Amino acid sequence: MIETTMLTIRTRLLLKKGLVTQAIVELRNFMESNPADPAAWFMLGVANEDRNELSRASAAFEISAQLTVGRTEPSHPNSDECIVRFNLSLAYDRTLTPFKRIAAAKQAAERLKEVEYKNWTAPEWDRYRDHLACIANAPLSHYLLVYLALDLATELPIEPAAAWYFRADGQLTGSDHATISDITARIARPGLKVVEVGSAVGLGSTRIFGDWVKRFDGELVCVDTWSPMYGVELRNIFDRNIDIFDLTQVVLPMQMPSKLAAEQITDQSCDLVFIDGDHSYSAVRDDIDAWRSKVKPGGILCGDDCEGRPHEFKLEALENHKEQDVASIRRIAEPSGDLGDIHCGVVLAVGENFGNDYLILGDPPGIWAKVM
Repeated sequence: MIETTMLTIRTRLLLKKGLVTQAIVELRNFMESNPADPAAWFMLGVANEDRNELSRASAAFEISAQLTVGRTEPSHPNSDECIVRFNLSLAYDRTLTPFKRIAAAKQAAERLKEVEYKNWTAPEWDRYRDHLACIANAPLSHYLLVYLALDLATELPIEPAAAWYFRADGQLTGSDHATISDITARIARPGLKVVEVGSAVGLGSTRIFGDWVKRFDGELVCVDTWSPMYGVELRNIFDRNIDIFDLTQVVLPMQMPSKLAAEQITDQSCDLVFIDGDHSYSAVRDDIDAWRSKVKPGGILCGDDCEGRPHEFKLEALENHKEQDVASIRRIAEPSGDLGDIHCGVVLAVGENFGNDYLILGDPPGIWAKVM
């Protein structure tokens, strides 16, 4: 049992660091002498999901489910988790026909009606939390259309980019989720007021802030223009998600440009303002200028997609790409290293506003925060 538990911890650590191939090699080596270990098969499924080899992932989850039947050891995965993960892997596998993917999603939905899935606490379920809630509580047609990118009328996938944009766990990493929650916890108090600039479809940071605000009987102001994207009316998806996750009573949507919304908010009335809208330099600069006075003394002004400080990159590279959403550039300290996807406008605007007097948090770093 101890050996299996350590293997699971080791695998999750490797996956967190992006060392997927190494994780799979170590799992395979372990399974040579432990071919019937359900936890090893389960983690093999998780690892194959990480590198988007969904047919292998579903096969591993299926074997894990079979091996857990009649076994209740603490180190073993829950059989219901195995079965749901098996079906979700099939549902996401674009090599399968829409019919098979829809059938798999329905199987997952049916199983979730029968089990208390909220008690599933394995770390890798963080990114499936919203999937589980959506598929269990929302109309299945919404799940299939939005999260699986299946057009039920034509049985053809919509643009892959749309599926990525609307994916149920939002566009934050697991580290970002934890970091944003930790930041909010520092200033949480009765009547907590949070502003989120750039709410998109109401997932990711919206869910985190919504949970905190609801807990403290406060208010979450969501600012976005909600312009249509990929042929989808974003405001409709946002409203639907806010309703699904029971946040209607605490969320105030402001469908307008960021600067106009800021003009309607009283100075020093917000405990936290989170900026995650347009990532161009000019937009981030203007957002910081518009919202910094709205934060209470001791409150936090923060945002996403700040991968470092300006001095960590060549200034010329940042300047050349500052009005783009993202660009692939290297850090000065790693001249022969891999190109990184850097939000040059965010890095420049935050650095110019606060010098060195701000934090960059997360692993990898991405969330910037300034105590006002």
